[in-house]
Amino acid sequence: AVEMHRRLSATVSVSTGPLAEALDRLVAGVALLDAGGALVWANRTAELLLQAGDGLFLDRNGLLRATAPGTADRLRRLVGVAAAGAEGAMPVPRPSGGAALALHAVPLPHGADHPAAAEREAAPLPLAASAPRPSVLLVLCDPAGRGTPDPALQRRLQAIYGLTAAEAMVAARTAHGVGLPEVAQSLGLAVATARTHAQRVFSKAGVRGQAELARQVERLSLLRAATDERAEH
Repeated sequence: AVEMHRRLSATVSVSTGPLAEALDRLVAGVALLDAGGALVWANRTAELLLQAGDGLFLDRNGLLRATAPGTADRLRRLVGVAAAGAEGAMPVPRPSGGAALALHAVPLPHGADHPAAAEREAAPLPLAASAPRPSVLLVLCDPAGRGTPDPALQRRLQAIYGLTAAEAMVAARTAHGVGLPEVAQSLGLAVATARTHAQRVFSKAGVRGQAELARQVERLSLLRAATDERAEH
């Protein structure tokens, strides 16, 4: 924990500006690693996942590690392959028994082998001068991280599909895999009323059922609400 705080203080604290703030708003975790697997930068979601230590953590040298022994070896290979130029993906089991994290590793272009990158005037994030050069972009997705629909998502649904407030609440909960009886109970509605709202949502959104609605809502769930505070650390 101390090592993670030191590294994040040396990099994240100076990685400010609109792009860094935008990455902090992402629901998915985003981490930049050097070729050896050391953390260079992490957005807010990635910080929270690493601090939880449930599947992934930073060791005393600041290297990204997996808690499961077999997974640890696979993670090292994934990062190594990505640093060499090939993307890959893998699941990361959690000791708590929760749904496995999904990791996607993508190589970052740099150096003479990537002329397009050399033409850029500035790096995508203003990293500390002493920070290692990022070689791998790691995207961390937590399947359990979207279980509670937020008000901002409901407002987006209203604005995009012309839903009423009640329809947006039903849509957000239904799209997260909750059955209509549970949706009705959570909102204090009769099941028939919840079903009517759901049918109107399907019609307005141009979808044929809950599965298609879930895919639409997933695309609108990429950002955190602007009012979220870093205090939840």
